[in-house]
Amino acid sequence: MFKQKIPYNSIFFFLLMGLITQGCTKDVDPEWAASVFGSKEALPQKILDAQKYDAFPAARRTTYFHEDFTNNANAWPLLSPTTSISGGVFFSYGRQALITKQKPIDETKDFEVEMIIGFRDMLSVSNNGVIWNYNSSTKKYWGVFNTPSSENANENMALCGQFNNGTNEVNTGVNKVLNYNANGISWNKYTMRKVGDYIITFIDGVRMSTRKYISTGGNSIGINDPGGIGVDKIYIDYIN
Repeated sequence: MFKQKIPYNSIFFFLLMGLITQGCTKDVDPEWAASVFGSKEALPQKILDAQKYDAFPAARRTTYFHEDFTNNANAWPLLSPTTSISGGVFFSYGRQALITKQKPIDETKDFEVEMIIGFRDMLSVSNNGVIWNYNSSTKKYWGVFNTPSSENANENMALCGQFNNGTNEVNTGVNKVLNYNANGISWNKYTMRKVGDYIITFIDGVRMSTRKYISTGGNSIGINDPGGIGVDKIYIDYIN
């Protein structure tokens, strides 16, 4: 499904290339969180409670943006014939293209962004992913990407964190080895939950990290694809 090519668009190439050279921080003890300066502090009980994946049932959520890709009612700019929405999935077939739409998330509130993403098994360097609160002036944003592992040439990793012009910011990243199915796709659910001054990351419902939240002041969500990607859903809820 990712065999088609689209013309190379170099305007976005340098936006994300810094990902391939950056490592990811490891998770810390559940009762502690690393600040952006590397020190540790005890987590408030509110954050400890929020580290449980099912901590926020429907009654504690307010829908802000739910995209299931059953159609294109949200008017994603499709770069035909290289991107499409079909069968409840957004498909992009691989070359550098950043597709964005304005959807600012209020960073003064608690919220959760959950995405189901299908990353293709990469045969060469590429950085595919979904971003949110993208600031086009500072190039800062949060998101999920895949990239070749810096530790094992035969592995691809998923990176979750904040990025600055493609570079993973200090103490905000978490990685996971991707396991591909027979079609060469790794489908996983990525959850990024901001509560108070912290952001908690889950992959397939398993907590991966708790870090200090860093504001971006951005107003857009986007899909980046230099190597082939599928997106099954993007859900953004305010939580309380």
